[in-house]
Amino acid sequence: MSTDYIQSIPAVVVALDSLGNIESMSDDFASWCQVVPKLGENIENILEDDIYLSVKKAITTAINGDYMALTVVHPLGSSQHHRVHVKPTQRGCILISQPQLITDTGSIEQQKLQKLLSITLDTIEQGIAIYDENLRLVTWNARFEVMAIHPPGMIRTGVSLLECYKVIAKGGVFGPGDPEKLARLHIDYIRTKRMKSIEDLYPPSGRIIQVNRYYLSGGGICATFSDVTAQRQFEEKLVYQANHDFLTGCVNRQCVIGEIDKRIERYEQKGGGAFYLLFVDLDRFKFVNDTFGHTLGDSLLKHCAKRIKSQIDEEQGDCVARLGGDEFLLLISNQKANSDIVEYVETFGRYIAQPYVFSNNRIHISASIGVCHYPLDQGSSTQLIAKADIAMYQAKVEGRNSYKFYDEEMGKVMKRRTQVANQLYEDVSNLRGFYLYFQPVIDLSSGEIVSAEALLRWENEILGVVSPAEFIPIAEETGDINLLGEFVIAQACKVLHILKSIDENFKIAINVSPLQVAQGGFAKHLATELEKYGVQAKNLVVEITESGVIDDMSEVSNNLFAIRALGCNLAIDDFGTGYSSLSYVRKYPFTHIKIDRFFVKDLEKNAEHASLVKAIVDMASAFKLKVVAEGIETAGQNAYLKSINCGFAQGNLHSKPLTTEQFLVLITQHQQLAKHNPVANITQLKWIC
Repeated sequence: MSTDYIQSIPAVVVALDSLGNIESMSDDFASWCQVVPKLGENIENILEDDIYLSVKKAITTAINGDYMALTVVHPLGSSQHHRVHVKPTQRGCILISQPQLITDTGSIEQQKLQKLLSITLDTIEQGIAIYDENLRLVTWNARFEVMAIHPPGMIRTGVSLLECYKVIAKGGVFGPGDPEKLARLHIDYIRTKRMKSIEDLYPPSGRIIQVNRYYLSGGGICATFSDVTAQRQFEEKLVYQANHDFLTGCVNRQCVIGEIDKRIERYEQKGGGAFYLLFVDLDRFKFVNDTFGHTLGDSLLKHCAKRIKSQIDEEQGDCVARLGGDEFLLLISNQKANSDIVEYVETFGRYIAQPYVFSNNRIHISASIGVCHYPLDQGSSTQLIAKADIAMYQAKVEGRNSYKFYDEEMGKVMKRRTQVANQLYEDVSNLRGFYLYFQPVIDLSSGEIVSAEALLRWENEILGVVSPAEFIPIAEETGDINLLGEFVIAQACKVLHILKSIDENFKIAINVSPLQVAQGGFAKHLATELEKYGVQAKNLVVEITESGVIDDMSEVSNNLFAIRALGCNLAIDDFGTGYSSLSYVRKYPFTHIKIDRFFVKDLEKNAEHASLVKAIVDMASAFKLKVVAEGIETAGQNAYLKSINCGFAQGNLHSKPLTTEQFLVLITQHQQLAKHNPVANITQLKWIC
């Protein structure tokens, strides 16, 4: 509203900013003030003290975004009561006062004031209803009428909220019971301020109306009503999506874990409610998906999920979760299957294996099923799922289309994994038992040692030497890989610092986990370590597996370019084992390709692998990339790689992995020999290991 408009309003009206300073006011506002009010002055310094103390809280409340109304006594000794409405605005709040409602039509000025108040309230988007100390309706706005909160015909001055509630209660809004008693109970809760200040109402219109109740200092309440139907529907959709699989409508892993937790807690507290978990993996699904396409594969998953759901009792709280891909988990009550669990599982398996028909295609799949039982099988929800998973895996190993019950022998696998994880956590926390081995990389054209790969090793006091193939995946799952990665970087930089005086061009390659590269500050940390140890970036090769870039995460992409911008070399490891290899070579700034040992080991007897390796070398040459072949074990492999112009070789034929001390001695000997014999190569060295 404009300043001129507010000034002409025949009522006490004042607009304030967020600090309580006057932005505009009506002429009548002066009658409330102890001094002549001026724009820009703070209302605290202008109002009569009694008035300010009465409205102070309402002003603060409105500035903070909530509407408030109250009754005050007119200043200067008058006995006339005024209703004051304080409403939030974008800049602060607006205060509007009118004389207390009277029974007759009142003076012309009073009628104008009431009309103006009605117009003002009608501009508010929320429904507003004000009740006096006897909970009788005093005033309301147009928005309140269309929300149908009060029954038809009961929106009028003086109507009792109790009478309204009696009518509402007959419609079952308050639940079963005597409508009058229920209505009086709710009114009693409001009078004693035990009723929720915010709650949702469900009028016959089918909309959802949120009511906010404000208790007025002079008695009575002011209620605001907001239509939150769309908001609640959106919230319900979000909750559903957060707990369900989009494709099949089954609950997801997070949701089923919550349900299992509840079952375990209920059993521990009340001693009842045993249950089974069935871990189901669809046999041959990958073949179907690859053969007929993802569209049919998705349809198959939906139809299979529908069959699975038909085998549970939702009234007992049973549920089906899709864990991902073609894996499902059934949570079923003891009563459902206790009569004969074997018969239940066998019947279930046969039902799933019945043919599926899509567009004249008759699809045959089956299920491998792992079963565990709580409380016979103990553990947390995730441990129970793991046990059912182990049993399922055993069923799949033994021929598929079968089932297995979990037993402790199967649990040895999980026990070992848990033991490794626990010991890993202890040793990572103290960086204890970790060290690097180095395996030389040979220039095939000259036979010289030009670089080496740093290989992380771990020896634990209890477990002994643990294979990287065992502890690295666990470290990635637990997050310990980040600390281990920092350790590898630091140790590699220390060795490079030593090698500067021996060969300033020598390179060391380090393997980094995709989880490390996905961290925002990885490249920055790398730069810090290089500077700390005085190492040139060109001497470090950062290797990441092909699978690590397939997900195409933006942070991984940013870090790869940042690593290359530092001057480090960048290698794609295990090349050829992922998907769309060529596209990733072209997309990212790689300098090296490492051909996976899987393709190298059969070079002499597998023409297909030999052709593939040659194609990789030719492609790398076209992109000006250096190629390192891993896993060289025989002279024949070495000769073939050299014949196709593969640049570099790494493997036990040339040198097995060496300790740091052995490696430094080897490099020193190699450099000394090279000075006296420029054509010397690694085969002329006296082996030190």
